[in-house]
Amino acid sequence: MKRIRRFATSLFALGAVTLLPVACATKPETTDTSKTAPPQENALVRFVNATTFKEPVEVYVDEAKVLPDVAKDKVTEYSEWPSQGHDIGLRAADAPTPAASSSESLSSGERYTVVGYSRTDGTPAVAVFRDSSAVPEAGKARIRLIHVADGSSELGVYPSGVKDSFLDGVNYSDESSADVDPGVRALEIRKDGEKVVAVKVPELSLEAGRTYTFVVTTGQDRKLRAIQLENPESTKQGSNRY
Repeated sequence: MKRIRRFATSLFALGAVTLLPVACATKPETTDTSKTAPPQENALVRFVNATTFKEPVEVYVDEAKVLPDVAKDKVTEYSEWPSQGHDIGLRAADAPTPAASSSESLSSGERYTVVGYSRTDGTPAVAVFRDSSAVPEAGKARIRLIHVADGSSELGVYPSGVKDSFLDGVNYSDESSADVDPGVRALEIRKDGEKVVAVKVPELSLEAGRTYTFVVTTGQDRKLRAIQLENPESTKQGSNRY
């Protein structure tokens, strides 16, 4: 009888040792989805080459080339840039270092117009302008002026041949806009206090509910010129020069 008990006890102990590894087995790893990085948020950015460079320019963001070979007086389509602080650089094609740069912070979901232009001494510069998402008043079109004509005084926008302006007092490196009757067919851009027309925009075709942006800059001859940007609603961007 004692032998039977001793055998049973030994058998129980063996069973306990055999089951122990199963009870202590490592649990399978699980992924904590709460710690997954959120998707990258972006801003929409277009670039206008308003420089006097004859050769195309390239745009760099934090030393990475994002827009190659943008010809003079041309505007790119909107593209997505991460919504954070950036060093935006401008180079002549194939140049080893940036000719101009600007540090800017972009907000998620916003649209921006980045303008490369030339100062009076010929050196390039970069300016960034936020594109408003607000729509014009009912039945109106919106005229927007971006002033990057270095060395020029305040600018105003007038209907052709009319004394009173739509916009006036627009300072260098600044912008302004006004809602106007879409029946206007031509515009004049004049320097503050001058009756002489600096730039004329002929054969204008405005549509109610849309915004028309004009970037005013200078040429190598120091005369003003205007680059018209097509509406942000367009799927493909373009430009007209005056």
